Amino acid sequence: TSSGENIDAIRLAGEASGNRFLDKQVKTVAVPLMLKYGTELAHALEQTTFFPDMVISKLRTAGETGDFKATSSQLGDYYQMENQYAMKNLVSFIEVAISMIIMGALVFLTYLSSETASSFFMRDSNAESCLSSSRTLDAASSDAEERRELAAESSALSLRRSEYFLERSP
Repeated sequence: TSSGENIDAIRLAGEASGNRFLDKQVKTVAVPLMLKYGTELAHALEQTTFFPDMVISKLRTAGETGDFKATSSQLGDYYQMENQYAMKNLVSFIEVAISMIIMGALVFLTYLSSETASSFFMRDSNAESCLSSSRTLDAASSDAEERRELAAESSALSLRRSEYFLERSP
């Protein structure tokens, strides 16, 4: 392969990457260095300041040994695996974050429902207690003393229920 084909391949790779910065660096730094000064590929790509030192080192070694195709393939495989690991880690992090949010929402809803239920039950039991007291008083004999005893018992019962719910509420 001629160096012109390599330059065309590098230019096309920069365009195909979808990364504007890389495309610009390849077109304005790497390709001109290779065309004007005959700079080797590793040195030209190093001047773009885009690639990690490991990539530059591997490409420099590949240029010296003449095994550029195999080295490029190894680098591609390595970064593909790195990308897969990064995506798995990101997905795991998102799963944990969503689980924590759902757990927090469930705890909040449980607390809210227990507060609502206890206030509803307290209101309902007080109404029942009052209704029970009035029925008891209406059904009681007309004797005033019996009525006072029933009222005292009903009040004591209401007081005990109120104390019970006050002890249970947070």
